[in-house]
Amino acid sequence: MSQRAYKYRFYPTPEQAHNLACTFGCCRFVYNWALKLRTTSYFQHGIRMSHNDLSHALTELKKEEGTAWLQEVSSVPLQQSLRHLDKAMVNFFQGRAKYLQYHKKHRKQSATYAVTAFSCNGSTLTLAKQKDPLDIIWSRPLPERCKPSSVTVTKDAAGRYFVSILVEEQIAALPMTDKSIGIDLGLKSFLITSEGETIDNPKYYVKAEKKRIWLTFGDVASYPCIERSFYRNKNTFVEGSYEDGSKASACYPRGIRSHGDRND
Repeated sequence: MSQRAYKYRFYPTPEQAHNLACTFGCCRFVYNWALKLRTTSYFQHGIRMSHNDLSHALTELKKEEGTAWLQEVSSVPLQQSLRHLDKAMVNFFQGRAKYLQYHKKHRKQSATYAVTAFSCNGSTLTLAKQKDPLDIIWSRPLPERCKPSSVTVTKDAAGRYFVSILVEEQIAALPMTDKSIGIDLGLKSFLITSEGETIDNPKYYVKAEKKRIWLTFGDVASYPCIERSFYRNKNTFVEGSYEDGSKASACYPRGIRSHGDRND
């Protein structure tokens, strides 16, 4: 059996969005609180705090008057934050990652729910402390008779919500074959195989950058007068003027030119 995550986008109701915002904030607070407590106890007192020590300390923290609001959300995502911290510490001491940093409010937010904090029947998903199921866009179905082991809800910097469902499924191995093929990364083409097949470069970055520049500055070809200055760096600075004499400028990455540019 192998584990695989299926990621979907969903659109929460105002009540669900409020609950998720509280959950994200509590998870971030618990993670930062546990990181500070663990760091302070080691550097100032020489005490190594384990996951169980932090779990007991979290229980006492909820009983305090100033942090009683931690009881308003499900306790499972808070415990999962402690597990994430413990795993990050293990990765640091084994040399696989840098030292931990505090989680910030204006970046990607996430909360992980264990199997006891949600209900899923393959077509609906309901989280703990929520009455209605999430409005998920099921872009692909979950495997039949699968049992999700955890659910991770995320909110990116653009305000979009996603849910990642971790399931265990049997992945069939591919059949063995004696045929082999060589692949070369080309300069003009993306890939060239030993059989002569050529795969063009999709140029996703170039297309997205052109669209961003067009949405930000408009089409450079619409300027009546263009003066270009090419510097020896990754950017190209383009200046122009409108018909009323006002200045306009844009900074283009090297190799990106307006479709209205001439070869003169």
